Amino acid sequence: MSNKENTEENVENQEEINNEVEANEEVNPEKEEAEMEEVPELSELEQKEAEISAANEKFLRLYSEFDNFRRRTAKEKITLTKTAGQDIIKDLLPVLDDFQRAIEQQ
Repeated sequence: MSNKENTEENVENQEEINNEVEANEEVNPEKEEAEMEEVPELSELEQKEAEISAANEKFLRLYSEFDNFRRRTAKEKITLTKTAGQDIIKDLLPVLDDFQRAIEQQ
């Protein structure tokens, strides 16, 4: 057989298969409609489940982000109160040294 004959035979086989499929579809249109009705419900249900899952993930991320923010600000507040006194004392040291030298000069 040549390539041309094989191609023609494949085309004929494909046409036969398509005709059989079409014949089966015509015999059971109610079954197909019932399947089509169930598919949107399942896909809608799956879609809602996916939306709920995404909302839960978003909630968990926001909650953990807020919790991290709360911890970070509490830590910053503690370090600020500790270092604020240090900064003031460092700024006052030269002034105190000047006072001490002035008292010694008298």
